[in-house]
Amino acid sequence: MMFDFFPFPGGRKIPALDDILCRRRVFSGGNLDLPIVMLGDGSTPTAAIYKPPQESCSVSSEFLDTSAPPEPGVVLPSGCRVVIMRHLPKVWREWLLERRQSIRRCSYLMDDDIPKAAVALELPERYREKTTARFLEMVPLLRQLQADLVVSTPELAGRYAALDPEVWKPRYFPGPLSRQPEVYFYHGTEAHLREIEWLVPIVAAVQEACQDVWFEILCDAYVRKFFRGIPRVRSLHPLLWRDYLLHVADTHYTVGLAPLIETPFNMARSHVKFFDITRAGAAGIYSDTIPYRKVIQHGKTGLLLANEPDLWVQTICELLREPGKSRRMASEAFEWCRSELISLCCTST
Repeated sequence: MMFDFFPFPGGRKIPALDDILCRRRVFSGGNLDLPIVMLGDGSTPTAAIYKPPQESCSVSSEFLDTSAPPEPGVVLPSGCRVVIMRHLPKVWREWLLERRQSIRRCSYLMDDDIPKAAVALELPERYREKTTARFLEMVPLLRQLQADLVVSTPELAGRYAALDPEVWKPRYFPGPLSRQPEVYFYHGTEAHLREIEWLVPIVAAVQEACQDVWFEILCDAYVRKFFRGIPRVRSLHPLLWRDYLLHVADTHYTVGLAPLIETPFNMARSHVKFFDITRAGAAGIYSDTIPYRKVIQHGKTGLLLANEPDLWVQTICELLREPGKSRRMASEAFEWCRSELISLCCTST
């Protein structure tokens, strides 16, 4: 044994790793000939950082993203080597077992000392419990598939030397080329929770239709959960006013959103969102309601829309795809605000 059983919250025991995994074996025909299928959560960096060793590059390999359920028609090549990265959801564990006849070799990739996470008191308790619970979920599958071990560092290889693990060192991969994507945003406080909830399906639809744009929102952890699973959403913790002004000045925006649900309280609000969006250098889309109706010149200094989600999705996409039109509208809005400021200054003197 590499270490004895030890208790986990709830009274469960964590078995030693050499009671779960098999020592690495040499198959007839060699180990490097097997087509490799890697399974892991594509939303995490692990899948991008760890690849088969250089000498395996001549072998066909593919990656199956387990962050979503398996799609119909996905198959495992016969006689393949499956490499499991950290954890698989239940639906993928069941999917893999149903296809075990196609698996010639199974490996479990550890990029941390996962079995010892439970007693690593320097880790946050919630992280320890989550990591250990997920590892325990994997134990039956790893035993049934007679998995061997792949580790990420020589230190881990030494700790589990009895299993003769294979070492896959982390690999650098270049990031995407620098670019300035179109960004649309909503900067509302918690007082606008209904508006934020109303925006969630709209943002999801826009992100699906426009694959190269970002959405930004200022929000706390509670609101951030509303947008979980929607790609390219940048959620920032609310900023101090002076820091907010600096952030807006340093960020490129194309479109600003100002939805407003018609309630008695909201109808008494002012049009300050018009100033916020104009200050950000963006074209504004506003609910066609009392606070904005007499200020926004539709089609010139902004767009006034009925609170119809499909209409908002269509209009946001149009402005994001025509940044020139957005810039012209933002410029007109800025000139209107500047003339109003000049007029106020003249009146007060």
